[in-house]
Amino acid sequence: MAEAPSSGFLTLLNESLSFAPERSDLWMTRFDILRSLGYKKEFTQSVVEAATHARIRRELDWPAVRRMWAQIAPDERFPADAEEVLRRPGAAPVPSGPEALLPDLVLRAPRLAEGRRERVLRFNDVAMQIAGPQLAALTRAWVGLSLRQGFLDDYVRTTRSLLQRPTPLEFSASLSQAAGEGRRIYLKREDRRGLPAEAEQAAAQCWVASQLGKTGVITANDVDLHALEVATAAPFFKLKCTIVVRPADFDTKASLIEDLESLGAAVVAMPDTGLLSTDPREGAVRAWLRKLDTTHLALSLGMAPAPYTAMANAFQSAVGREAASQYDEMASLLKRPRTLVAAVGSEADAIGFALPFLGRKDLRIAFAEPEPGGIQSWKASGRLAAYHGQIREHSWLRGVGRIQHVPVADRDAENHRARLARDGINVGLEDARAVALALLLSQGDPTPRDFMVLLG
Repeated sequence: MAEAPSSGFLTLLNESLSFAPERSDLWMTRFDILRSLGYKKEFTQSVVEAATHARIRRELDWPAVRRMWAQIAPDERFPADAEEVLRRPGAAPVPSGPEALLPDLVLRAPRLAEGRRERVLRFNDVAMQIAGPQLAALTRAWVGLSLRQGFLDDYVRTTRSLLQRPTPLEFSASLSQAAGEGRRIYLKREDRRGLPAEAEQAAAQCWVASQLGKTGVITANDVDLHALEVATAAPFFKLKCTIVVRPADFDTKASLIEDLESLGAAVVAMPDTGLLSTDPREGAVRAWLRKLDTTHLALSLGMAPAPYTAMANAFQSAVGREAASQYDEMASLLKRPRTLVAAVGSEADAIGFALPFLGRKDLRIAFAEPEPGGIQSWKASGRLAAYHGQIREHSWLRGVGRIQHVPVADRDAENHRARLARDGINVGLEDARAVALALLLSQGDPTPRDFMVLLG
């Protein structure tokens, strides 16, 4: 049986924790992955293990862990063994009961006259509060789909024309010559497609809907381009599409509404009373709950709850799987060491490019970041900002040493953008930064090596 992509993350994460058991950030990532996979037994074991580790018990965000548990097992109490350890004298206080399931406060308003404080809720927590059991059921269904033999291959074949795949993997003679004798550079030309990143997510969600036997999808216009892409993809899969918008959008976004309706989508306003937030995604979740048997919730990935980040990992790995297959066809006889190179700020799926290779310890993975380096330099690009799970993965994969981040000056990136333009390849500064990094790494490595560089 095939291993789900998130399971590969989990294996690497467990190995990392065996060397750094005091890393509370890695523990929280483990809980998040277990939650997204719906692994209740493993989640319970991990909770008990963390609770018996004195330092980790003090440092973990236990209210967040409890909320994750409520998603996996909405009808079950928090594991009793962990509860007993957490209640021992000297343990850090841990909220329990309904208060433990409330979200972290994003904002506190001034104290009201009646003594209450107003809470501004994160969408993740709103979704869990109103649809926890249904999201847990969707997680279980997703895990079953993702483990199905040939699941991703079927997706790639089905969406080939819609997503303009495959994109070519091209050998660059000029860059290889610049890299030096015995070094070859291949460019994964994602820049050949004229599609926004939201098109991939929309197609993936519609594919999931079709595989779950649904006849429709419902989403929100929290990201206008996401709503447009879902409305575009739904007819391809013969799905009805419903878009939930804020009531004011009918006036302030009239042209968007017109475009959505011209694509065949039904546009409906979210209720203006009885909601926990003003986020149109809450309206989409509530509408989904009324049509569970026939409709799939096709959320954008901006802080989306499980299983949406796990879905993203799976489908974003398509670019890496595609590149690996193309490389094997082109260079299978030589079997040389390889290094994958991408830019953190690329508009392509830079994490997806690396996902299929995380278990290959003989293969280096490097990401170019702007100078001067450090966490501020590799903050999310516009593309990553909408998909926060990728920020998290950059963080912990960098922290455990599986991927390398190297600063590359804007001047060097500009020079290599001009070099690429002379070869008829026009890319942005960040993808040129990745090419600059590949040449930099080639100069410092005496081993004959192939470099695969992602261009977005």
